[in-house]
Amino acid sequence: MARDLLFFIISISLLWACKSKETTRSAEYTEDGSIVLHEIWDNESADWFNQVGFGTIKGRAVLTMKDGTQRNCAGLGIELLPVTKYAEERMSHIYAESTHGAILVADRKPPTFHPDEKSYHEFARKTTCSDEGLFRFEHLPAGEYYIIAFILWDEVQIDMRKELQGGGLMKRVLLTEGASLEVELENGT
Repeated sequence: MARDLLFFIISISLLWACKSKETTRSAEYTEDGSIVLHEIWDNESADWFNQVGFGTIKGRAVLTMKDGTQRNCAGLGIELLPVTKYAEERMSHIYAESTHGAILVADRKPPTFHPDEKSYHEFARKTTCSDEGLFRFEHLPAGEYYIIAFILWDEVQIDMRKELQGGGLMKRVLLTEGASLEVELENGT
């Protein structure tokens, strides 16, 4: 019995590892510099996301800048999206993989996409982080989700122009039915 359970756990782990491995595809670009997406957004593949469930995803998001300073998501937006082939391809281009990542505005501008499906953006569940930098999504069905934090602010320069600072954090999570999942979004996690 214990041997069968161990075999089952190892099998599931190997399947998960294979599933999360990315096939590297070099990006194709449109004339305006947008990345061409090959996957198509399909509302039906994400219909489960609109169901009411009993799960909760809560946590905090903290972005560490190159100089070591940290900023949490207090008063800023967090998005929750269903994992689909289209979303997976987008995340891979933004964060270099589809399981977790961070992007700093100082390093590079976030990419634009073609097609950039309007209904994909409309599907997102959104919330705002508390003053303590905490977020919470409730009544979620079981499934795989992307949690995305946008920790962005304007910094006024000496010449009085505003310069965008900060970046984004992303993490892919699996929520089982009725579970309460606590998530830390930080650079490199």
